[in-house]
Amino acid sequence: MPNLKKRANQKDYFAYILRLWRECNNGVCPTVEGGLWRASLQSPYSNKRLMFASLDDLYHFLQIQAGQEPQANGDQNYE
Repeated sequence: MPNLKKRANQKDYFAYILRLWRECNNGVCPTVEGGLWRASLQSPYSNKRLMFASLDDLYHFLQIQAGQEPQANGDQNYE
């Protein structure tokens, strides 16, 4: 069985708990496609949580983590 804790320190393995939710105006989305999707990633090792204002922001972050050149997508903020 592989030692996941050891691998977690390497740049070729990442583990996150992904949370997705849709925010609507006053809890009501006018259409099925309405509202804004938000996301967060939480490290199971440090419990540090990263919040994303959009799915594009989430994808941009994952591209960087994977060592890929991110597509130009506007301002990004990862705290």
